[in-house]
Amino acid sequence: MLHQQCEDRNVLRYVYYYLARILSDNGSQGLSAAGGIPTPNWDALADIDVAGGVTRADVVPRIVDQLSAESTSDDVEFHARRLAALKALTSSSTSSSEMLEKLSEIVFGILEKVADTKQKRKKGIFTKQGGDKESILRSNLQYASLSALRRLPLDPGNPAFLHRAVQGIEFSDPVAVRHALSIISEIAVRDPYSVAMALGKNAQPGGMLHYPCFLVQF
Repeated sequence: MLHQQCEDRNVLRYVYYYLARILSDNGSQGLSAAGGIPTPNWDALADIDVAGGVTRADVVPRIVDQLSAESTSDDVEFHARRLAALKALTSSSTSSSEMLEKLSEIVFGILEKVADTKQKRKKGIFTKQGGDKESILRSNLQYASLSALRRLPLDPGNPAFLHRAVQGIEFSDPVAVRHALSIISEIAVRDPYSVAMALGKNAQPGGMLHYPCFLVQF
């Protein structure tokens, strides 16, 4: 109810926090006969429902559908909700291959949209960002999507996963770049050849990895 009706940012911050808590509850303490999870999170939900009997099967699909819709919305008026929804959604348990595929599709889709183009890119990756609204929104999404990618299970055998991480080192948001470098470094430990090939021009003289800021990172 609060998620649908409240507009207060402080309240919504807690709403998304608890939605993330519910999604991250992987039922380590076991499932009840009705499919519910006997943890504090689910006990609280059952107390809210006068009839009781709230189960994971009742709640999680609705939360995932709502957060997925918000995460993929391009409506500028709901930009803050989009960022919060994406963070909460990636708290979901990835033990389900279907859920992992859904998360990857959403995160990859956002990364595709917020990639810096030659026309839009600002000179110098750590220089002061432009003040226009479009650049600020793109920068926010770059940070949120790379943060989300970093929270997903590492998938070194997936060329698309590596491609999105490499794409991130050219982003204008510095924190997003650091997330991208961290992901690439972890994959490089397992598959250095694929990383070297994916980096391509960025690893050549004059490429992004030869900027002083990147040399400090490494």
